[in-house]
Amino acid sequence: MLSKPFTCSGCSLEERGRGYVPPSGPADSPILFVGEAAGPDEAAQGIPFVGAAGGVLNRLLARNHQVRDNSRVDNVIRCCPPGMWFDPRAPYYFSARQHCTTAHLSTTLAEGHQVVVPLGGTALRYLLQMDRDVRVEDWHGTVTRDPSDRFWLVPTFHPSFLQRGAMNLFGVVSFDLQQALKVAADGF
Repeated sequence: MLSKPFTCSGCSLEERGRGYVPPSGPADSPILFVGEAAGPDEAAQGIPFVGAAGGVLNRLLARNHQVRDNSRVDNVIRCCPPGMWFDPRAPYYFSARQHCTTAHLSTTLAEGHQVVVPLGGTALRYLLQMDRDVRVEDWHGTVTRDPSDRFWLVPTFHPSFLQRGAMNLFGVVSFDLQQALKVAADGF
């Protein structure tokens, strides 16, 4: 388990969140995947998306003839929250999200990725800068410019959502990833 860096000082999850999980993959990758938060497996290994959801993500990438090592992967928050609970009902949600995205994710987003794929609602709401009435099912597979006009967003469902019983959406998410790959290769 990686120790938290000094940049985690003052975060509402500094003492309560487990581990620290920096991004993986090449910083010059045209595609960045952004998830929600580290899970227990990720916190233990210090690598994003290595648990069950990571297995689904790897299968999705393989279905689209991609290897994980060619993509950048990060999370909105870089530790495992208590009870793996990270949504707007959690008392630490907004403060931890603000702290971690300012201290960490903003650096990853500034690396120059052409396409950012928000995996799930937490990442989508943050990247669209909208906290209300944003549902993945309304946005998945669409191509949208981010509010700062730095990159394209191609949202999709979080692999853990599929893994927890929505595997019927595997083809849908695969199509969404094809959209992201096409925009990364050819522009939009």
